[in-house]
Amino acid sequence: MPSPPPLRLQKVSAWGTLPRMINDPPPPPADDGESLCVGCGLCCDGSVFDYAPLTPEEMVTTPPLMPEGKFLDGESRGFCLPCTRWQGCCTMFNHRPRVCGSYECMTLVAVDKGELSLDQGRTRMAEVRAARDAVLAATGCATLAEAARSLRKKGVSDDDGAGQVPLECFELLVFHRLLDLYVRYPDQRKTRGMTAAQ
Repeated sequence: MPSPPPLRLQKVSAWGTLPRMINDPPPPPADDGESLCVGCGLCCDGSVFDYAPLTPEEMVTTPPLMPEGKFLDGESRGFCLPCTRWQGCCTMFNHRPRVCGSYECMTLVAVDKGELSLDQGRTRMAEVRAARDAVLAATGCATLAEAARSLRKKGVSDDDGAGQVPLECFELLVFHRLLDLYVRYPDQRKTRGMTAAQ
């Protein structure tokens, strides 16, 4: 059995140093659907799902080969999103959990089937990321989970009683509409956990 690759410590965030596999740099840009994923990260940063499920074997694997924040709740097991290994790109791409490698959003599937060009796919995903960024800017939050908690805490709804929609809610509605158009399948719209390819 081959020994695991050596680890190199790399400063990747204000939280400290995370191990990174020497042979696990972010994949080089390519002209295929995988490059769409590498430049996107919406499924990694908590924008689409709250958690990603892990297999029983993955649950016993410890960091640095798995993200932090694993949990076991009844039959559910996984790790919380945003992923601790997402730092603008996946820092464990070649060793990522099974669900991360098998998840395909609607735009990726359309690119892979030739229904969209790679440039059209990139444009779509840039539009979704811009909508996410607008929510974060309007709420002053760092993540969508924080933004949702902030809006609930403030009691902000999609109607202020005078027929006006607060900016934060408008931005959030636009973002979720784009997720429904370009990213999530209908059966994923009510689930909190990432699911494998359709």
